[in-house]
Amino acid sequence: MKKISLKQKKRLLGWFSQQPKSVLLEILEVANETFYRFRERMPGAARPAIRYEAFLDGIKSAYDLEYSTAMKNPDHDLQKVLALQEEKVKRFAEKRKERLVRKRKSKKRDLILRHLPDIQLMRAQGLSYPAITEYFKRYHISVHPSYIQQLWKEHCDGKDK
Repeated sequence: MKKISLKQKKRLLGWFSQQPKSVLLEILEVANETFYRFRERMPGAARPAIRYEAFLDGIKSAYDLEYSTAMKNPDHDLQKVLALQEEKVKRFAEKRKERLVRKRKSKKRDLILRHLPDIQLMRAQGLSYPAITEYFKRYHISVHPSYIQQLWKEHCDGKDK
């Protein structure tokens, strides 16, 4: 067991929460294996305390692996440094993929799409997109006519009825 200060615990937990799911599962697996080693060393300790220490130890080992190039390498082994760097690049790619997947949805888009039947009715009556924009201003939704047109083309195949 490594002594970890309160400040470092906060940093580790914050870093842990920002990792992609695959890294989280990897860390939890390491923490689970560490739990059994810690349990053998401390037979009288409470299970939750041991599990917490194992969890922090798993995070610390993953964090150290991630930032291993920032620390001195006493062996001066370039192959080891290169392997760690390649692992870091893989993790960065995973983080980037996950970030692209969980992009935030536009609130304005959702508001406009709720009024899609109204837009369809107004387009059927021959109203222009700037006139439809005036309709949205009554609901305190400021939107550009070209954005309404773009959403209309996406959801109604651009067919004016």
